[in-house]
Amino acid sequence: MSGLQTIAGFMDRRFQPAMRILISTAERLESLPQRTIRASDQVRTGIDVTMAEQQELLSAAQALARLVTELAAEDTFFSYLR
Repeated sequence: MSGLQTIAGFMDRRFQPAMRILISTAERLESLPQRTIRASDQVRTGIDVTMAEQQELLSAAQALARLVTELAAEDTFFSYLR
């Protein structure tokens, strides 16, 4: 029976594309937790940087407010001496 393919050969040829998709999908699912952790770490780093920048701005604003308060108090003090 030359020219005829076996059932195993037929099944192998027909299922090969589906098996490649299945293997590819399984590999992607296996790497999903690591990719999620990496993305989460990147987001957290961005949040940390933003919070640090905002903290610096807040500290500068507080220092400026203290300075303004001190200058206003000195001005009030000196106005009594005039």
